[in-house]
Amino acid sequence: MIVVRIPTDQWNSTGRSNFRLNGNDAAAASDLKKIVRLATNNEIILLREKQEEEENLLKICRTKVRQRGLNMNVVDAEYQYDRHKLTFFFEAESRVDFRELVRDLFSMYKTRIWMQQLDKGGVTTGGNGS
Repeated sequence: MIVVRIPTDQWNSTGRSNFRLNGNDAAAASDLKKIVRLATNNEIILLREKQEEEENLLKICRTKVRQRGLNMNVVDAEYQYDRHKLTFFFEAESRVDFRELVRDLFSMYKTRIWMQQLDKGGVTTGGNGS
């Protein structure tokens, strides 16, 4: 696994890559992001700190979901690199009114909160946020 910088919609982001391309994967190769460069040691440290913070955010969100009695399973949390957007990925069997949850989370973190529903296969199905 290597840590790299890749272009995103608004800036370059730091992430991990363990993808290996075989000679027969031409279709998969066209979907890959261009690697700008290897991450610096400082960027690797910041990525680790961000991941630790996201684990804590996930626990807090799950607690808030239980407190509000929402029928959803929050599976992941992800801060945008600049921390201007916080996305929670969740699964639910039916529509969930999570507006109060978003207000709770916004009041704690003072950043844009986005709730992204996943289908059973882990694929995003649309998002809502504040």
